[in-house]
Amino acid sequence: MYRQVATHNPRSQRTGFSLIELLVVIAIIAALAAILLPAVQRAREAARRSACLNNIKQIVLACHNYESSHRSLPSGYLLGSGGVTQVDIAPSIIVPVWPQNSALRPTFSQWHISDNWSWQAQILPQLGNGHLGLQTSDSRGSPVNLEATQVRIDTLECPSMALGGARVLATLGPGSQLEFYPTNYRGVAGTDAPFAGASEDTVANGTLYANSGIKLRDIRDGESNTFLISEAVFGVWGDGISACTRLADDNADQVPDWGADGQSPSAVPSGFNAWSTTTLGTFAVSPGSWHADVCNFGLADGSTRGLSKTTDFAILRALATRNGSERVNLPDS
Repeated sequence: MYRQVATHNPRSQRTGFSLIELLVVIAIIAALAAILLPAVQRAREAARRSACLNNIKQIVLACHNYESSHRSLPSGYLLGSGGVTQVDIAPSIIVPVWPQNSALRPTFSQWHISDNWSWQAQILPQLGNGHLGLQTSDSRGSPVNLEATQVRIDTLECPSMALGGARVLATLGPGSQLEFYPTNYRGVAGTDAPFAGASEDTVANGTLYANSGIKLRDIRDGESNTFLISEAVFGVWGDGISACTRLADDNADQVPDWGADGQSPSAVPSGFNAWSTTTLGTFAVSPGSWHADVCNFGLADGSTRGLSKTTDFAILRALATRNGSERVNLPDS
C-alpha cells in the first residue's frame, strides 16, 4: 500500500507585500516627493524668471529701435482727454508674494483704463505686432483700436503671473463685453513729484513718463545706471494708467512713501510690491513682481538684470532718475 508524500511547491505560496511593508514603501515615496517637489518648483520658477528677463530684453530692444526711428524713446504715455473707465476683474487677483504681512495684500477686483496710450502701444511695430493696426493717433474707442487692444501679447506678460482664470472685463451693455489683457512691465517715470500733492502726471525725472520724449543723450547718469523698464505686479497693456511706475519719495527722505498697506505715507514702507491710490481712485503700484525674492529690470543701455527685493531703497531711487548725478554701484543679481 502506497502512502502519498506531501511535496513542497513554492508556487503554492501567496506572494506580495505585507501591510507593514506597503506602508513603509508609501512613506518612502512621500518623503522623496517632499524633497523633490520643492526642487522641481524652484527649477520651474528659475525658468520662468529667465523667460521674464527675455521679455524685458525684447521690450528694451524695441524701445531702442523706436528711438532709432523717431529720434526719441516712446512717451511713457500720451495724455488724452482724461476720461477714465472702471473695469472688473473676475475672479479677483491676490498677489501671493506680497511683502510684510499677507493680510495687507490688495485684492484687485477692479481696475481702471483711460484715454491715454501707453509706451507699449507705441512700440507694437518694434515688437512684431504692427499687424494689429493699432493707431495711437486715434481714439481708444475706434473699432480698429478696440479690436487691437483685446489681443493677448505674450511678451508683455511675466510667465510667473498666475491669474487663476481671472479676466479683465469692461461691460458696454447687456451681453456686450470687452476683455483686456494684462501686462507686468512698466516704464520708470522717476521718483519724487515736483511739488507737494502733485499728480502722477507730473513725475518727470525718469525715462518714461507722461508725454515724454527722452533721447538717449538726455540720460546723463549713464544708460547702464538708469532704469528704463521695471516689472510690476499688474496692469493692462496699452493703457496709460498701467504704463508707468516710480520709486515714490515725494519728501526726498530716502524712505519709500508707498508700502504694502496702500497708504502714503506708509506704516510699512517698501521699495517693492507697494501700492497707493491716486486722486482718481486708481491703483498706483511700485516696481514689483510675482517672483518671491527678485524683481527684473531693463536698463537704458539695453541690458537686463534681476535685483533682490532687499535692495536698498537709496540705490533704487538713484537708478530711477536719468540726471540725478548719483554714483551707483549696482548690487550683484
